[in-house]
Amino acid sequence: MLFNYYGDSFDYKGNLSLLETNIIGIVGSRICRHEFLKIAHDVALTCIENNFTIASGLAVGIDTAVHNASLNKPSICCLPVNLDSCYPMSNLNIKETILTNQGLCLSLNKKNRPEKYDFLIRNRLLVNISHAIIIVNAERYSGTINTANEAIKQGKKLFVFDNDSSGNRYLIDRKNAASFDSVSSLVKLIN
Repeated sequence: MLFNYYGDSFDYKGNLSLLETNIIGIVGSRICRHEFLKIAHDVALTCIENNFTIASGLAVGIDTAVHNASLNKPSICCLPVNLDSCYPMSNLNIKETILTNQGLCLSLNKKNRPEKYDFLIRNRLLVNISHAIIIVNAERYSGTINTANEAIKQGKKLFVFDNDSSGNRYLIDRKNAASFDSVSSLVKLIN
């Protein structure tokens, strides 16, 4: 089904009423240290406990950790491919579980294989539906930084985990985001 939301017309499957909830997008690198995957998982659980709906991009790495943490609750995935496809295919089970658990899958794409720019479009959609964005881990020149820049452009709240990742340092040093160094400090920021 096609739906228009703040200027983006997208296809969706699942529970569209989730767009009326407090959505927080959680993103980060595909390739990262195990400790960042644990933090992403804990951040997602904490956001759920604080009545946020979790949204992410279904990529490997941080996105997968976020979706795995939220599988027992309705959550949202934004896809870089059409709704009948999945990218990466290794996360097809996560996508299906999201839909089974009253979640929502969104896409601006009609293709079943993504081009490079499709990830940027997916990132914009994720920011568009979210009240705030949390970045767990990012490299300076990455899709995650593109998501952060889109959040800044749209005036969304941006929270960045304080670590040694070049993208996180860039955002914190430029004072483009509120930083947190633990899940408990994040709770104070988001509430």
